[in-house]
Amino acid sequence: MNRLKLLALAALIVLCGGVRAIAQPAPDYFHHTFTRGEHLSNVFSFMYSFRGPGFREQVRRVAGSATYVVTDVHNGRANFTGPYRYDGLASGTNAGYSLDVRTLMPIVKGHVTPDTQASGLALNRFLWGNPPDRLRAGQTWTVTIPTDWEMGPAGVQTVTVVQADPDHATVMLMREGRATAQKSSKSRGTSILINGKQVAVSVTSAGPTHWRGYTTFRSGIIISDDVLSERDVILATRDGRTFRAKERMIMLLNAVPGDT
Repeated sequence: MNRLKLLALAALIVLCGGVRAIAQPAPDYFHHTFTRGEHLSNVFSFMYSFRGPGFREQVRRVAGSATYVVTDVHNGRANFTGPYRYDGLASGTNAGYSLDVRTLMPIVKGHVTPDTQASGLALNRFLWGNPPDRLRAGQTWTVTIPTDWEMGPAGVQTVTVVQADPDHATVMLMREGRATAQKSSKSRGTSILINGKQVAVSVTSAGPTHWRGYTTFRSGIIISDDVLSERDVILATRDGRTFRAKERMIMLLNAVPGDT
């Protein structure tokens, strides 16, 4: 092969490689072909804390595991069962859990239901919206989260493609969002330690919420996920005392091989 043909071939290879590097179809990253008998497992943990003057920092932690066993796939649905365990709290078996295999939206009692959890098995369009048809590193899109969710109130989130590896159907996304101040906002009931005594408190108002984290999908399954959410709050006791505090929440989830 002469020099001119070699140069033309090299140029073609570079051109094709460049096109491939720019963007790949989103289904390569978010679609998963569920098969009967398939086992998919993860471990997770959740922490939230309140820190401020006048009381000892209060921390709560929950951790556990879950296994999704595909019982059957038909009529556009993947149906699951499998054990779950919240260590020290509860354990049992998931029953009646289904996903629409096209949209990956949960189906509860026959109806598509938004999933307000911070993470899970696969792409959650309630949190991630509809990703573009083609993805490339540096690309962004905006999602409006319409209602309260596990890590905060309704808000607006920007999603950024950090890495995209079409050869392994793997993509890493960064999510960063904000929500405006709330006069009252959904929050877990808790207590704080004041002068050596546990005192029940509630959140009476909350400042703007900010969250950020990284999520990695491989062949449609979440294999790594984290979110950090923070906001300023006012805690009130039943007798009318108030305390300014910083609320901080951290969620971690990782896929694991085998059953949990």
